[in-house]
Amino acid sequence: MLAPAAVSAAALVALALGLRLVGCEAAELRRSLRRAGAAAVAADELERLAAEVGEHGRATRRSARRAVARLRRRPRLPRPLHR
Repeated sequence: MLAPAAVSAAALVALALGLRLVGCEAAELRRSLRRAGAAAVAADELERLAAEVGEHGRATRRSARRAVARLRRRPRLPRPLHR
């Protein structure tokens, strides 16, 4: 009579330990998913910022090309005869 009770108690202890292990693993998985989510958000922000910087660089190059073209179109003043 005592043996079945002992087996049942051992099974309950094993079940409790197993559930505790599953709970710990679930918590670790949640932490990992949270970190992965934060990394994904950071990657998206970095990609957006890189695109913004790239557009700024393109705009700066266009502006510089226009400025050089304006300088080339300007008539040059004659050089003075004396120094």
